Amino acid sequence: MTTEVSGTQAIDRAAQLLVRVVESPQPPSIGELSAEAGLPKSTTSRLVGALERQGLVQRLGERGRLRPGPVLLRYASRDGSQSLVELAQPSLRRLADASGETINLAIPGPAATPPAASAPRLPAVAEIVDGEGVGITYEPGSPAALGAALAELAADRERVAAFGRRARELAVERYNAEVESAQLARAWGLDP
Repeated sequence: MTTEVSGTQAIDRAAQLLVRVVESPQPPSIGELSAEAGLPKSTTSRLVGALERQGLVQRLGERGRLRPGPVLLRYASRDGSQSLVELAQPSLRRLADASGETINLAIPGPAATPPAASAPRLPAVAEIVDGEGVGITYEPGSPAALGAALAELAADRERVAAFGRRARELAVERYNAEVESAQLARAWGLDP
């Protein structure tokens, strides 16, 4: 009976650590995971080692921080990209209609950097891109301004990562199926 309880406890602890790695805004260290979970560092290290061997987490560098592993990334990319594009389509269409510009959604693969927007400086677009801190804008109709904006993003990976994190927060918070459905219901006069 003791073996069953400790085996279940180990699974529960490992699952708890995995969730913390997946949901952490920045890749955590073993020490940070240990402190957050209230576990000894040696226990945390042993459990993370098991998760790492199974491809559920991976280290960034030799003694680096942890991020979701290749197994989770493969699973997440199965259908997620298609459904995200489908969910975003109404918002992208509204933004394109309001701005008169082509609006694209890029979904990076596991090895790509987080997305960052470079968009024409039009009121409807600037309100989101500049106002929400998810990218930079440039003067519309100017290829040179577009090139400069892209060069600026390429030169500052930390800033691009911050834009990507903020865009993800907004997407989860505001541009999800529940919010979009409520907006459509109100637009069609179906609001209860």
